[in-house]
Amino acid sequence: MTPERWAEIDRVWHAVLARPEAERTAALTDLCGADRELRAEVEALLTSLAHASAAGFGAAPGIVNQHGSLVGRQLGSYTVHALLGIGGMGEVYQAHDSTLGREVALKILPDLWRSDPDRSARFDREARVLASLNHPNIGAIYGVHDSDSVKALVLELVEGETLADRIIRQPPSHRGLPIDEVTSIAGQIIDALEAAHERGIVHRDLKPGNIKITSDGRVKVLDFGLARAVSGGSSPALAHSPTITAVGTQHGMLLGTAAYMSPEQARGRTVDKRADIWAFGCVLFEMLTGASAFGGEGVTDLLANVINREPDWSALPTDTPAALRTCVKRCVQKDVHRRFHDIADVRLALEGAFDIPVTERERSGAARVVWMGWAAVLVAIGTAAGIALSFVRPPTRAAEVRLQIVTPPTSDPASIAISPDGRAIAFSGGRGRPLWIRRLESEEAAPLMNTTGATMPFWSPDNQSIGFFADGLLKRIDLGAGFVRTLASAPQPRRGTWNKAGTIVFGAGSVGPLYRVAADGGPVQEVTRLLPGQTNHRFPEFLPDGQRFLLFSLGSTDVRGVYVASLSDPIVRRISDRESAYAFLPPGHLLFARQGALWARALSPDDTSTVGDLVPVAPKVFVYMTATGFGAFATSASGSLAYRPSPGQDQLVWRDRTGRTVAALGQPDDNQLGLVHLSSDGRTAAVERMVDGNADLWLVDTERGALRRLTTDPAVDGDAIFSPDGNRVIYVTDGKADVFQIYERRADGTGNPTMVFESDENKNPHDWSPDGKYMLYSSQRVETNLDLMALPLFGERTPLEVARTPFRETDGRFSPDGRWVSYTSTETGQSEIYIQPFPGPGPKSQVSVGGGTRARWRRDGRELFYVTADDRLMVVPMAQDGSTIRAGTPQPLFVLSTMFDYEVSPDGQRFLTHATISEASPITVILNWKPPAR
Repeated sequence: MTPERWAEIDRVWHAVLARPEAERTAALTDLCGADRELRAEVEALLTSLAHASAAGFGAAPGIVNQHGSLVGRQLGSYTVHALLGIGGMGEVYQAHDSTLGREVALKILPDLWRSDPDRSARFDREARVLASLNHPNIGAIYGVHDSDSVKALVLELVEGETLADRIIRQPPSHRGLPIDEVTSIAGQIIDALEAAHERGIVHRDLKPGNIKITSDGRVKVLDFGLARAVSGGSSPALAHSPTITAVGTQHGMLLGTAAYMSPEQARGRTVDKRADIWAFGCVLFEMLTGASAFGGEGVTDLLANVINREPDWSALPTDTPAALRTCVKRCVQKDVHRRFHDIADVRLALEGAFDIPVTERERSGAARVVWMGWAAVLVAIGTAAGIALSFVRPPTRAAEVRLQIVTPPTSDPASIAISPDGRAIAFSGGRGRPLWIRRLESEEAAPLMNTTGATMPFWSPDNQSIGFFADGLLKRIDLGAGFVRTLASAPQPRRGTWNKAGTIVFGAGSVGPLYRVAADGGPVQEVTRLLPGQTNHRFPEFLPDGQRFLLFSLGSTDVRGVYVASLSDPIVRRISDRESAYAFLPPGHLLFARQGALWARALSPDDTSTVGDLVPVAPKVFVYMTATGFGAFATSASGSLAYRPSPGQDQLVWRDRTGRTVAALGQPDDNQLGLVHLSSDGRTAAVERMVDGNADLWLVDTERGALRRLTTDPAVDGDAIFSPDGNRVIYVTDGKADVFQIYERRADGTGNPTMVFESDENKNPHDWSPDGKYMLYSSQRVETNLDLMALPLFGERTPLEVARTPFRETDGRFSPDGRWVSYTSTETGQSEIYIQPFPGPGPKSQVSVGGGTRARWRRDGRELFYVTADDRLMVVPMAQDGSTIRAGTPQPLFVLSTMFDYEVSPDGQRFLTHATISEASPITVILNWKPPAR
């Protein structure tokens, strides 16, 4: 089955599951129409989901894996029998192990793991660590299968029902499980936790759904410990995800499941084994009462209750033994210092070790009788006073809650958006990857089909659609049907905003004003007017009235800053001249990023200025470029906000043609790196390095890893290319009127930069011809998008058109003999690699098949490399015969496992690229933020 067919199945599958169960048959008819095969596939998935739920697997609707169904296939010694469940991180199958003659569960790992050799190797090591948890009350990990293009965890197949199902199955007349059953189950859970804690492994997501009960009463704790075990490697993103092993594995997990989350988890703090003890107490309370210890209408209320309220102790059955009461109350102490410190202490409490002796209880009882009458009087007085005060006391505000959402790795960590109701986060997967949505009520994030490469998402006011930018276009996706439509051209997107009347205001380029378009599509109109000295309006955000909106303006110092504008008036009025990265936080604050931290400042009643002092919100927030105003934070109409503290950590590495890392350059870098260009001898790389929001150029010795700075000015410098002899560097900087102009300086850093080429359009250098006479660059124009141009570095320097169409032509590279130019164009609707004679004339020919970007030549011209949309590095043999050149059949080498750039060594045997040492930091969500009282 083709990936496109699986995408269609997945779209319908999600849409059907979004309907109430009683409406799913009608939904299938509407969505599938006359496509009987499509309907049969979706019905089979629904049946599998029902079977998985009946078997106790926490199957959740998620990606349909592109393996297709593995049922009936032979994977090594495993014969796959049935699909047990589909989760956000893969599929779970029942299989027979012919070697050992037993049934097992195969957890199929997603491509994210399987295609990255380093990550896969780390996972193998940690799986062996977890295999050492050999305990009868812990679901076992048997090993890892890696063949037949499939990688899977081999897990113990645990028959039986989950504890959650057992509690639900209890008759309505009984509020909880029988006391003897509670004691037996609790004791076995304690055994499992004790075995893991002794090895330093913390579960961090203990809940009834992760506990199975076999037919003979044996308890098995599942999804155990892999999140903590992985943290011993170098992937913090997975270290924070609480359920990585077995069924129900998802990206985008909260730090635990909200109903069982300890207060320190809810506040986003570091947790230890005492978080497991809290969760155990919540599970124990639920077994005794049949109800959750902490309830609430949504995640916000629930987490606030976890932090501020006590469980309803009156719900405990009257016959609950004192030992059980003591145990559950001490487990859910909000103060970790007053909570049980060790699970062994919980066992002692369960056995009655902390009960008060009878004689002491009798003495205490006598004393209570004496005070009972006075207590009754005091209660009556207190009740009357409370009733009176309730009419004058202001309502208490909900407590502030901070939680974290772990996301898949991304090259676009700043592209996040929180829905107007504050209940969902949309974030970008980066180049070659889709948008993701994480709903706070859910335990998993889900990707959105047909949103590959999406950036800068923004929500519709009704929370039902998302606008985004991809392929130089403004698009929208309707979440219910998964339908994507194109609204307008946006070659260099600068974010969008959507009001209740159905108008979208957006930025389309790095120069020019903002534009408006109807949310259903239609004519595009300018909506703002640049003031003298301004070069660009960007990052619009509607104010609550839906008519006025905020924006950020680039330009000379006297006209840059945050402005307010209106749909009915194109004239902009400045609010603040100091800030760049900003967001409006209802009801009346602006958030700002300054010196790496997140701050808030009040708006004046008429929204024309900021007033008062800066108020700290978060100690660290990631900002792409301080000068241009793109920060990794977003707000909702409900007053919630979300942000990322950092973009992660990476390192430059050499990989061979199999993708294996053969050398690392220098140390892991906390600052954002962007590999730009390699010198012709392969000994020096120019790197764009982001420090405190400002980008400068650095040069790296590709053998020793030594790093030295080339530019030091406060402007944004980047896109460096070397002269053929390696002695000079051409690059762009936005230091002059915030339009990128092209400069040149010596590679040894001596002398001053000199202007190479100046124009009104933004420009990006791509390559220097082998004879030193021409520079390839792309130029941005509103009328023709991105055009590929060649600048003569002699004479009058009048640019030559290499490829100029209404589409995007960029990333040009000269062939080693200078007779050909390779470049990327979107003329077919997707990015493809083309080559054509230089300086011409002559026809162009397509090299890539099925999409391609970032073409790079081997130094002898015999091979051309490029990258597919799913990040596979391809190699194409190139044969020249006189005045013709012929491309061979593209062959895959390996998956780059990075969305950043790459360069090729002169002999074509090694590739300089990035290795992710730590993923982008989790998204922190703040609920109920209020400025501190003064």
